[in-house]
Amino acid sequence: MIRAIALDDEILALRIIENYAEKIENLTVEKVFKKQRDAQKYLNKFPVDLLFLDIEMPAKNGLDFYKSISQNTKVIFTT
Repeated sequence: MIRAIALDDEILALRIIENYAEKIENLTVEKVFKKQRDAQKYLNKFPVDLLFLDIEMPAKNGLDFYKSISQNTKVIFTT
């Protein structure tokens, strides 16, 4: 089972990701986040296999956020 989270500042984009992910066998989107700090706190406690990540974010762009996480998580950049 692939455990994933999604981070995007737009709720519609998160809903689309969740909708498509539901159709993929062996993939579970455990949580969705609109704020980077909330996603970072979650990742610090619960490592995941995959991160759906928006590139254009208000605080720090998705590339910088990905570079800042300590775990070796696969990423699919969304925009």
